[in-house]
Amino acid sequence: MEAKAVQKEKRCWKLDMFSHCLETRGLKEPVVQLKMSFGSLRVNLHQLKQIHTLRQMNEQLLAENRALTRVVARLSLPAKPSESEEL
Repeated sequence: MEAKAVQKEKRCWKLDMFSHCLETRGLKEPVVQLKMSFGSLRVNLHQLKQIHTLRQMNEQLLAENRALTRVVARLSLPAKPSESEEL
């Protein structure tokens, strides 16, 4: 467990150093833009999930619509005379 904590601390330190190096080299603006892009990616992922859900619902409704259309078509056919009516 201690090893994982040490690894995590090293990663955080590396990220902090990377950010610091970028800032000192005048690259702070691109870093800010990247952070904003990541934020918008989260929103886009949420929108993609919504789109996927809506497409699934649409497919289900289309299948139900086709089934109902078949039922209506069968009910609209002229009724066949029963055997007792033919005699």
